[in-house]
Amino acid sequence: MLAWSEILPRLANNPQFVSPAAEGAAIAMLAVIFFLAFAIFGAAMVLRKRARSAPRPEYELLEELNSDERRQERDKPSKQVKPTSGREQGTKKPGWERDADWWKKQDN
Repeated sequence: MLAWSEILPRLANNPQFVSPAAEGAAIAMLAVIFFLAFAIFGAAMVLRKRARSAPRPEYELLEELNSDERRQERDKPSKQVKPTSGREQGTKKPGWERDADWWKKQDN
């Protein structure tokens, strides 16, 4: 088995020690790495430009309509809701249900 101390002098002295296929693979890998780095950088620049640009007019119109709807809901008079027991007034209670103040009417 060869040690690194034996391989490194061979690489330095003999350029044919590395096969052309290995050189091609290394070049292809470097190309892929640089392509990905530039793609990420380009995407970051596009997103930065998009974030800094003014919003499109249709978005401004939607925001204006939304704020108008909120203002109308806020200014609209609210209906006073009287709390009930969950049943409409005048409906008949089931036979198993007691009045709300049943405990006050007990004869002791």
